[in-house]
Amino acid sequence: MEKFMTRNVRKNLKRGAAICLICSAVFAAPGWFVQTDVNQDFRYRLHDYAKEDTLNGASRYRERMRYRLGITSKINDEFSVGVRLLTGDGSNKSTTQTLDSEFTKKAFNLDQAYLSYAPAWVPSVAGKFKATVGKFDVKEGVYTATNGVWDSNISLEGKNLNYTYKDLGVKGLDFFANIGSYVLAGDVNNGVKEQDDGTSVSGGGSPIVLEAKQLGIKWKIADYSVETAYAQYTVPAWNHSYGTEPSIKTPDDKALEHIAVKLGANLTVPYLEKVALLYEDIVNRNEIGIMKSKSNTTSGEPDSVSDKHASAYGIEFGAKIGLPYLKDYSLRYLQRKIENGVGWAYMEDAHKDPNTEGSQIALTLGIVDNVSFTIDQYSLKYLDPLNDSNVPWTDTRFEINVKF
Repeated sequence: MEKFMTRNVRKNLKRGAAICLICSAVFAAPGWFVQTDVNQDFRYRLHDYAKEDTLNGASRYRERMRYRLGITSKINDEFSVGVRLLTGDGSNKSTTQTLDSEFTKKAFNLDQAYLSYAPAWVPSVAGKFKATVGKFDVKEGVYTATNGVWDSNISLEGKNLNYTYKDLGVKGLDFFANIGSYVLAGDVNNGVKEQDDGTSVSGGGSPIVLEAKQLGIKWKIADYSVETAYAQYTVPAWNHSYGTEPSIKTPDDKALEHIAVKLGANLTVPYLEKVALLYEDIVNRNEIGIMKSKSNTTSGEPDSVSDKHASAYGIEFGAKIGLPYLKDYSLRYLQRKIENGVGWAYMEDAHKDPNTEGSQIALTLGIVDNVSFTIDQYSLKYLDPLNDSNVPWTDTRFEINVKF
């Protein structure tokens, strides 16, 4: 009995010592370790793609999954870093892996890795600045109202400077600005740079970048809110003609213009607590833009072509329900359209093809804390009714989402 008690005492002492060591390590850890957050989420999707006339196109059904692991650390009052890993095939928009190939391992990629600096020495009366470099969420560099111009899965690469000024003359009126330079392609032309006189020099070359400038406001008035932003995107020194590879040529600063608007209201109607009107548009005003197609010419002069748009507009609403297995809900309806010649490749993956239009409806139900179910359906068709391949199709996703 004495030996048994001695063994138990020793065991408990060892456990106590281990706990003390862990506690000491935590309390002695640097501040950034203590201020580190870990975020994870998992999504399982049933994906059905169907054309109304299967003779003119195949339908497809897939089961897919997504897992994301994000870590953010606040180094001090000014610096913070973040990293996110996720499933995906390396595409700039896809974060999912299809279940196939007899249980083979799934790829895991670096989605984000960035450093942010928010100078504390700037007086609060001057507003707030934040600089971010690396690979970071698109929302860090651009304000959007829908996914009609920027896919929410895109992580920008490069650098961004954000400025915010609170209560601009009126309480609740906030001004913000974004200036970014995002790398699209690396050392183009295999290190051959074209000079102003037309000659080429080996060993040259430089990245092709998307330059973004955005101004916006967020105004909250009692139970109502207005959010709007205007942006311009340019790609200097890129030959934008369709079908050619990026190359260093005469710089051209023609811009694509992006407008985003969100009008919101908080209501006291049961099961309808929030409602918002959404509008988003990007336009190419018959100028050089990203991957814009060449104009048809017969006499050496470009055809007269009207502005080309990609747009999305609609409504969203939602509320907290508070039932045992229905915590809340949100519903979004959008009309979408992409014209030929817009020359923009970063809108949502489900609706990215030029010369198409249709609608999107997405319903999300919060089942229990941190668990939700989503039905997201796109109903699309080509704008050209005389095209033999103009067969309407639907793209439907059934998803279970878990955050932990």
